[in-house]
Amino acid sequence: MNQDRVLATYLIETPHSLEHAAAVMAGEQSSGTFVSVPGETNELKERFGATVLRIEPLDTVPAPSLPGSKAPRSETGRSEYRRGRVVISFPLHNFGPSLPSLLATVAGNLYELQELSGIRLVDLELPDAFAERYPGPGFGIDGTRRLAQVQGRPLIGTILKPSIGLSKEPLCKLVRDLASAGLDFIKDDELQADPPYLPLAERIVAVMGEVQRVADATGKKAMYAFNITGDVEHMLLRIDGGDLTADLLEALDNPHGRVAVARVVRGGEAGRAGTEDRNVDDVAHAPDASARFCSDAVGGREVLMAPSGAAPLRLL
Repeated sequence: MNQDRVLATYLIETPHSLEHAAAVMAGEQSSGTFVSVPGETNELKERFGATVLRIEPLDTVPAPSLPGSKAPRSETGRSEYRRGRVVISFPLHNFGPSLPSLLATVAGNLYELQELSGIRLVDLELPDAFAERYPGPGFGIDGTRRLAQVQGRPLIGTILKPSIGLSKEPLCKLVRDLASAGLDFIKDDELQADPPYLPLAERIVAVMGEVQRVADATGKKAMYAFNITGDVEHMLLRIDGGDLTADLLEALDNPHGRVAVARVVRGGEAGRAGTEDRNVDDVAHAPDASARFCSDAVGGREVLMAPSGAAPLRLL
């Protein structure tokens, strides 16, 4: 693969020719826009313009998959929509190895082009520069298994339900029952963060007390993921333990246990930035990626933090 290019493959549907629709896509997401503008020189387009690499015609349909497309003036009212697979090549120097800029390029305005009645990004081919910038899991599956002390079988876990609304007593009973059943991993729902009816600090002490009691009785200690989602400054305090009391830190800092801190971030790079220089690593979680691809498919995250002195863990 050319290390200076990013290749994006799309399935598209259009009332125009596939060639015209693909050219509009390439122009819209690189050096061009819907009309020519001053400064858009041939030299600029040659260096920064995206190019259509391949077009594979598929089938035609009589009606659009989505409303809002605009047929060519000479064909207004036409009832044929062409489908095809299109590969567009983007110069890496347009955006560099940056995931937010990449998403803005390969997605972004494409989803509102009037030339299209349907579009889906189905594949990306990235140069090595992205792997160098985003090296991936620091510990991965092996680190997860070591921390959970599970080998030779799948890890069994669950998310607490009801998602919200449990007071301390029923929450403790549920955690006790799940830990006693031998689950390896238990986590807060993403809706359960720091509610007034059961604040995070109070919940940590209560939950970890139950987890520890089960561990003392059975010899197996479940990993628990607390959701610390909140404003960035509060979330970072919770990661660092800056707003936790001594009793709370003692509950978390058990060298024989496995404590996880989970969070869901709807801000793309905010999730990664919050843990990149800390003893905390990421667990991918995209709560509504199907509906909010651009912001959450990469940005929605959770974090696992091992007890103080233990190796950090990244699950991806």
